[in-house]
Amino acid sequence: DRKLEIAAESKMKAILGANNVEATIDNFRRISAKFPSKPSCGEIDILAVNPDTTTIFVLDAKNVKKKILPADIRREIRKFTEYTEKLISKAQFIEENMEEILLYFKADIGKEWRIKTAFVVDYNYPAAYIKDNKVDFVMMDEIEKYVT
Repeated sequence: DRKLEIAAESKMKAILGANNVEATIDNFRRISAKFPSKPSCGEIDILAVNPDTTTIFVLDAKNVKKKILPADIRREIRKFTEYTEKLISKAQFIEENMEEILLYFKADIGKEWRIKTAFVVDYNYPAAYIKDNKVDFVMMDEIEKYVT
């Protein structure tokens, strides 16, 4: 949902500063000439760094139509499982190219950095509570706590 992406981008820039946030990365050559323009991981909604915590954030804004019937909840969980695999693929691309990413953000490449992946959401989805979830779910109003 583009509206949620824009809201999340704006909030992240207010928290971490505009120089530490990139959004709607479809053409990766804008980050580095060494990257393919469209790598197989696909578009990244929000890529951000927090130099204070040496954390790189790979965020995907998701606004899935919420339903309450059991079959709908199963479908939602299946959908988020697919989204999770895509988000992990994006994080792997960032990890494999961490030095280029840190150079782009003018971050200290001499430090130990970690990557956190999350869905930024407006609603509390049952999919957030499945056992062994591989990514975080962050409500828009809790995003500051998550990234600082």
